[in-house]
Amino acid sequence: MVACYDPATDEILISRDCDPSLGRIGPVCAALRRHEEGHARGGAHDHRGNWFPGPWLQALGN
Repeated sequence: MVACYDPATDEILISRDCDPSLGRIGPVCAALRRHEEGHARGGAHDHRGNWFPGPWLQALGN
């Protein structure tokens, strides 16, 4: 399964494995969606998974 947040379109892109119209909303898909919703709200995380607020590129120091 793959998921990402596209800031250019403000959309969460998620693989068909998690397509709600196919009835595939299990705990892993729900966790992926919550993770990407965190990015959509401006959150970021480091490689260890520690979250911090703010626009993610700015928060990473770029």
